[in-house]
Amino acid sequence: MLDISVVADMIDKCKANYPSASFLESEELASKADLWQEMFSNVDEGLFRTAVNLAILECKNFPSVADIQRSIKDLKDNNLDRRIGEVSDVDGAGEG
Repeated sequence: MLDISVVADMIDKCKANYPSASFLESEELASKADLWQEMFSNVDEGLFRTAVNLAILECKNFPSVADIQRSIKDLKDNNLDRRIGEVSDVDGAGEG
């Protein structure tokens, strides 16, 4: 099962990226975290993190379950789900 701390980290990342999300109450964020954990319970942590990052890049608003699911599908369709560890992250931390 996808750990709630991973989900919470990604919710925080989304909240930081979307200024309009600052109005969300902690109860709403907790509900969102519970929903994401339930909906993505069978998704690998690395794939989930990458999919949320991709959704952040592509969405103008706070990503929904459907947005993240679409990112997962895109990653799997391009066989990137198997290469998550090989792909450097968005900020270029893997570059040398």
